[in-house]
Amino acid sequence: MIKLTSKIALVAAIAALAITGSTSDSMARGKKMAAACAPVWSVKTNTCANGVCSMLRCQPDGKWYPSLAMCWQPWCPK
Repeated sequence: MIKLTSKIALVAAIAALAITGSTSDSMARGKKMAAACAPVWSVKTNTCANGVCSMLRCQPDGKWYPSLAMCWQPWCPK
């Protein structure tokens, strides 16, 4: 039971850090205005290194935020 509880706590902590990291990164940019995105929850390629690309996700507020999703370069969305 303790192992299950600790695993659940670990997953919750990692999810909280991922959410906090993506929002703090977008807040750190501050004055930079990103182009409004549509449709909501769509993804696009951000940067690529050695064939692996990071992604950006369109949020309901109309801004692009870093996503945990990744893709391999030949199959990445534009």
